[in-house]
Amino acid sequence: MPSPSAINRNTDSRHFSKEATINDYCGACARVSIEFGAECLGSGSHFCQTLSLNTGRCTVTDHDVSAECWVATEDDALVAIVIDERETPRPIDAILSMWREPEIRRGAHTASYAFVDSAARTSVVQTFTECDHYCSSAVAVACPDANGEIIDGGATARVLRLPAARGTRTILISSATF
Repeated sequence: MPSPSAINRNTDSRHFSKEATINDYCGACARVSIEFGAECLGSGSHFCQTLSLNTGRCTVTDHDVSAECWVATEDDALVAIVIDERETPRPIDAILSMWREPEIRRGAHTASYAFVDSAARTSVVQTFTECDHYCSSAVAVACPDANGEIIDGGATARVLRLPAARGTRTILISSATF
C-alpha cells in the first residue's frame, strides 16, 4: 500500500503464464522503501514529482524533504540522495523486505532467504535449489555518509535507520544474481 511518508523501489518483472505461481524466480528478490518518519509526501500544492528522461533521474519533493534517484551504471547501484531540511528532522529508515516468505519448499524445489548484516549495511540473499540446479540473487542497502544502525524488522525485513539530522544523505541500493 502506498505511504505518504515513503518512496518505494520495486524490482518487479511481469511474466505471462496460465496462472500465478510462487516458483517464478526470474523476477524480484526484495523491496526497498525509504521512510521519512512522518507524513511529509502528499498530493498538495507543495508536492512535486519529476522524471527526466534526459538524465534518467526521478525527483520527489514536498515541503522540507526531497529525494532524487538514479542508477549509477559505473557503480552498478541505485543512488537515492535524500535531503531533510525539516525544522525538527526525524530518523530516515531504509527498509529492505523479502519479496516472498523466508522459505518455500515444493518437492525437490527450495527457495530460501537469509539476511546478512554488517555495520551500516544490510542485504538479503535469495537462494533457489532443485537437484543440481542453483541460482542466487541479493539486494544490499547502505549509507556510506551516515552512522546508521541495523534494526531487526521481523522475519522478513531489516531496517537501516539513519539518525535524525538536517542535510543530505546518500543511500545506495545494489543487486546481483549469481
